[in-house]
Amino acid sequence: VLTEEYSEHGVHVANVVIDGLIDSPGTRALSRAQINPDVVMNPVNLAEAFYYLHTQDRSCWTHELQLTPHVTKPSF
Repeated sequence: VLTEEYSEHGVHVANVVIDGLIDSPGTRALSRAQINPDVVMNPVNLAEAFYYLHTQDRSCWTHELQLTPHVTKPSF
């Protein structure tokens, strides 16, 4: 609904799903992260994904983006 309302005014609306653990001292302490460190997502890479959305050309906007570590199956 937000996309329909605001895209004509040049506002880029996107739904971003972060489907995983974000690296922090607390998440590194979790047993799941200790068993398989590849399930932890780098916050710098997450920021780059948001920057990608921010800098997209208006002729081709992404409206949904799901970020999932490569070792896990995405939950749809």
